Amino acid sequence: MQPGVRFFNSQGPKKWSVWVVENHWDHEQNRPTPTGQLTRQAKYGFDRTAAEQLAQNVAAVAAFLVSKNRFGDEPIEAVCAVPFAGSKQLSVPHLLAEAVAKAIRAADRSHLVTKVKETDPAKLQQNPVVDPTLFRVEWNSRARRVLLIDDVFRSGATLESLHAAFRQHGIEPVGAICATRAHKGMALS
Repeated sequence: MQPGVRFFNSQGPKKWSVWVVENHWDHEQNRPTPTGQLTRQAKYGFDRTAAEQLAQNVAAVAAFLVSKNRFGDEPIEAVCAVPFAGSKQLSVPHLLAEAVAKAIRAADRSHLVTKVKETDPAKLQQNPVVDPTLFRVEWNSRARRVLLIDDVFRSGATLESLHAAFRQHGIEPVGAICATRAHKGMALS
């Protein structure tokens, strides 16, 4: 396994894998990790250069995980970024998904999913709510082996909700890759 890569089983009704490149915060050093710093600059500072570097790092990890069959023996057919509600200057998950798709030779189908309402702040609680109605999936693709991509993994509620929305359309995502895991407000596994 590559240094820094962390593995978590989802906590939802159907277990699936979530891989995280690196924790967001180094508690021993009391500062952001290198990946955490890039994520902060990209997500909150709208720094495109940081976002592109982060995307290359996540894509390298994705290619490594796929080469080791961490998502099964069959090829991943598509990737999908976790979308956001509203508008942002820079969509980090979409840049990550684009780079991952290229690295693993899969289609980026992020445009087929939209977030239709804001995530409930209760997602930071110990028992976050899984709500597939957060997303509208208009999947007109034949791809069935889908990898979800996000920038920050906190409680897992958003990923679980998107996973559930895909399942309602007969698609079982093979897993997810996130750039960082933020512990504040999370149910730690």
